[in-house]
Amino acid sequence: PEPILAEQTAEPKWSLDFIEQYLDGDNGKAGSPAMGAIVYRKAQCAACHKFQDSGEVIGPDLTSLARRFTRRETLESILYPSHV
Repeated sequence: PEPILAEQTAEPKWSLDFIEQYLDGDNGKAGSPAMGAIVYRKAQCAACHKFQDSGEVIGPDLTSLARRFTRRETLESILYPSHV
């Protein structure tokens, strides 16, 4: 089926602009790699994606993600995984 982006629905729960604005604020800058690792495991990203020595190789390896893509491109891929 054709992917439907959140902006196309009547009331999107999260928007790309909202998340970017949050990450640019004080709360977003207070993140930590340790908490990110917990989220990576709890969200079951490791079931498909490898990051350093953790995870599977079903989906793309996320180890060098920050060097290859902008933050906005990464957020778009998380919010709309079937878009690209």
